[in-house]
Amino acid sequence: MPKKAAKSPVGAKESLDSGLERQVSHVPASQTYQGLPTYRLTDLIRHLCPSGQLFWRSRSLHNQLCAEYTSHLMSSIGDKYLLGSGRSDHDRLRVISAIHDGRTRELLRKAGFVSGHRFVEFGCGLGYVTRWAASEGAHATGIDLNEDHLEVAAELAREAGLKTAQFRSANIYEPELEPESVDVSYSRWLMVHLNKPVNAMRAIHAALKPGGVMVCEEADVSAVYAEPASAAYAELRDICMEGARQRGVDYSGGRRVHLWAKEAGFEIVHVDAYHPHYVTGEHKGFWNWTLRAVALGMVKEGSLTAARLEELVAGMNEADASPDTLVAHCRMHQLIAKKPDTKI
Repeated sequence: MPKKAAKSPVGAKESLDSGLERQVSHVPASQTYQGLPTYRLTDLIRHLCPSGQLFWRSRSLHNQLCAEYTSHLMSSIGDKYLLGSGRSDHDRLRVISAIHDGRTRELLRKAGFVSGHRFVEFGCGLGYVTRWAASEGAHATGIDLNEDHLEVAAELAREAGLKTAQFRSANIYEPELEPESVDVSYSRWLMVHLNKPVNAMRAIHAALKPGGVMVCEEADVSAVYAEPASAAYAELRDICMEGARQRGVDYSGGRRVHLWAKEAGFEIVHVDAYHPHYVTGEHKGFWNWTLRAVALGMVKEGSLTAARLEELVAGMNEADASPDTLVAHCRMHQLIAKKPDTKI
């Protein structure tokens, strides 16, 4: 049996995050995913303040702490970005790398990526693809707006001894790259978070050399489902899709990425898609985690109640735990697009 957590009175000097860190070791393995606690919002506050029965009679204080934690966890980065930027998001990005990087490397090689190329990854996160490109002999730059991610990415590159990998902060619409200086650009799950993906692609177009290629992998979140059907998965997926639509972004944009590229002036070289499915395994619950992270931002905004999110998470957990339930992740659309070679 796990030991009871030490009392942590309301008003303690430590932050909510540090309180959460103290409690992780007491969380049973059955309540974790990738080593992180899969708290319901109410469980989170119980772990941070396990002693206060009077506290639980104060619904306003409960709501205040929920709002404080979600406000700290979620930040708006770039165009209407609703995912986190702290330690939890670092772990989420590591799982994305584990699931998708193999196919990404195949796609980049198919696009003609070779040693010596000037390579730029937009929305690089923790820089997994940028570091791989550098390890293959490229002069690789990772660009992101999240300073926390960039700091970690640069440290990982230093630890790996990758002297040709660099990371810096810039806006994709104004990336501050020398015109016609890049051989290959790459982005994953970036355009679907942007209000103006075509404008972003035009900025990439300007940075590419004539004949250079833009490689994109973009999601279609509408393809997330469970079989037998999970009403919780379907409802939270649709809530997040609608929340994105109201913000002017397109979480099903993967299916339209080739059209955006054509509008931005590219020639389409290659399109494809793949669709991960799981009945068991450590990655089965990844979209439970991701949809929940998006929805927490909506709780903060007041467009979704914490109580309803808690119910939906419980339903998704049930689907993830069943070896008879198949869970499909988002469909991943792949694009290779070429900047026309004006020399011809």
